[in-house]
Amino acid sequence: MRRRPRQREASSHLLPPQLRPPTAPRVEGERRRPRPQVETLGWWRKSIAAVPKDVRNGLNSLIILVAWEVWKHCNACVFDNVRPNIQEVLRSVNTEGGLWCLAGASKLQELVLRSLAPGA
Repeated sequence: MRRRPRQREASSHLLPPQLRPPTAPRVEGERRRPRPQVETLGWWRKSIAAVPKDVRNGLNSLIILVAWEVWKHCNACVFDNVRPNIQEVLRSVNTEGGLWCLAGASKLQELVLRSLAPGA
């Protein structure tokens, strides 16, 4: 029995709707098959390119942290019958982000401190 090649898993569904990349355009009346992993990577690259260089590493860490926590919450919803709860995801991002900072994620810590500064 031949095995089908394993496809890469898309990740755009992990982001809130306002941060998701645009959907694929229609071509000749048919919708092109979207390639979410490519669109997400493009969105990520554009987001990183749009911020000052001194913020990029912190923003990369934040994007990875949020995606990881959303991923874990989605798995809990699917496998543990947990109800979707954005407040819980935000709490876990806050808690885990604090642990990352304690563990040495200095650029993430700088980004957080910058966002808390007056006038930020």
